[in-house]
Amino acid sequence: MKVENAKVKVKERRCFKEASSVTRTLVIAGIIFIFAGICTLINAANSASITIGVRFDDVFDGRNPDGSPFEISEVLSDEVLGRAIERLEMKVTAEDLRRHLTVSDLFDQGRVKKGRDNINEGRDAYSDFPSTYQITYSSVSEQIKNEGIISCISVFFKHWGMPSKGKILETVGECAKEVFSENYVIDASAFDINWSGADELDYYNRALYVRKVIGRIGRLLFNEYSNDAAFEAARSAEGFGDIYKQINYINDVSIENFLSYVVKNGVTTNREVLLGQFGYMKDKNIEVYERNMEAYEINKKAIEMYDPHVTKVVFIPSLDSSKNFYMNRTKVGVDYLIENANSAKKAADDAQHNIVNYDYLIAQFAENQNSDETTHKKADELYDVVKEGVNAVVEEAKVVFDDHHATRYEFLNLSEPEGGFKLTSMIIYGGKLFVWLLLAAFVLVGIFTEIRNRVKR
Repeated sequence: MKVENAKVKVKERRCFKEASSVTRTLVIAGIIFIFAGICTLINAANSASITIGVRFDDVFDGRNPDGSPFEISEVLSDEVLGRAIERLEMKVTAEDLRRHLTVSDLFDQGRVKKGRDNINEGRDAYSDFPSTYQITYSSVSEQIKNEGIISCISVFFKHWGMPSKGKILETVGECAKEVFSENYVIDASAFDINWSGADELDYYNRALYVRKVIGRIGRLLFNEYSNDAAFEAARSAEGFGDIYKQINYINDVSIENFLSYVVKNGVTTNREVLLGQFGYMKDKNIEVYERNMEAYEINKKAIEMYDPHVTKVVFIPSLDSSKNFYMNRTKVGVDYLIENANSAKKAADDAQHNIVNYDYLIAQFAENQNSDETTHKKADELYDVVKEGVNAVVEEAKVVFDDHHATRYEFLNLSEPEGGFKLTSMIIYGGKLFVWLLLAAFVLVGIFTEIRNRVKR
């Protein structure tokens, strides 16, 4: 009986230990689960994001609508963030705000498949330029984490008086749209002309100003025509090509008539100042002529030093666009010298032509010093003809440009801000954290138990 009672007690003690071990395990797992859940909630509340879609044709070639290189990092520029800070009335600097923001591109399955196909088919371009990006605002970003625990704690308290993450992201996105539109999207205001400033100039300089302005307008029209030659505006029977011809006609006829009359009759509002202008430009061109002639002579002497039998031609092995082998002629030192000599001679010839032209202008305006009221009146009439013609063409150009602009996608498209409370990502983050903490806890408990057992022995 005593032996049986002892066995029962041992068995009960063993069952109690096993029950205690299971209970302890469940308690530890529960504590870890709660801790992982709290960490998951904190991580989800730490950040929010907004998606920016770049909607214009040239982005797939990495260019802005005006042809300049596209850089997504500009959405976090000082200009954008400074405007957002002012609008939100925040008491931080652009650099402080940038510490919380990151921007990254988003790859979808279609773009991944396209890149894989390009690689498999041996194409040089493995992927297209991304057009969808994500801006993320994190209260404690990776940069702040790297700065240390003190920085993390200070940021936590600073955020109590700041707008919500969604509001900050919305404002930054709107400011990015505005700055992008102002800097890179060409609108009808590009055709505006400052006539009040032009009217204050001397007659000769008015012609130069108008010619320069319509030259800029003409280049813009020609560029639009080159990109879409068949376009016709709904509110006009003309296209960019028709308006470009009208601009050239005004330049070749109306402005030329006005300028010729002004020069022939020496019409000016301030003869002394105008002659001083011509004299300055003549002296400047004399200097350009002499400097380039010296460069031309130096390059000629250097060319004479080369042995033509040695430097006649050089070939290097190359591959063409189809990756076919061929021998390509490459430049040698004498080629660059010849190019430099030609460039210098052309610049000198242009300067010499300008010198002759300014001599003629000085002679014309110096001799015709008695232009009467009738002469000035005629010059004003010719100038009005120029203004009327330019204004008519510009108004027509604005109509065509606005209609064409409405058919293009030249803007940034913003999504609604999204918080970090996404069920799938939270489950993944919390599950990983729970498993790692649980494994660490069991390892530590195992080590502690082993040490305790050895001490008892």
